Amino acid sequence: MPAPKKGQPEDVVRCPMPGVVVSIPVKEGERVYRGQDLVSIESMKMETFVASSSDGLVETIHVAPGEVVETGDVLIKLKIEGAE
Repeated sequence: MPAPKKGQPEDVVRCPMPGVVVSIPVKEGERVYRGQDLVSIESMKMETFVASSSDGLVETIHVAPGEVVETGDVLIKLKIEGAE
């Protein structure tokens, strides 16, 4: 298991694999919590959920259901609590 990262958490949620966005169960302005599912992606006929890495607010959603995404694409931008 990788060691925990130190410092400021990244304020974007990136796509872990290529696929198609199935659903986005959150809305802009909504409070989210670490580990909460933010985006569902279908890849190789399997549905995978991408979770939030920290607590915060959904600032911007950069994708829509049905959109094709690649590894590393920004899915959602968060406003991290306590970050300036």
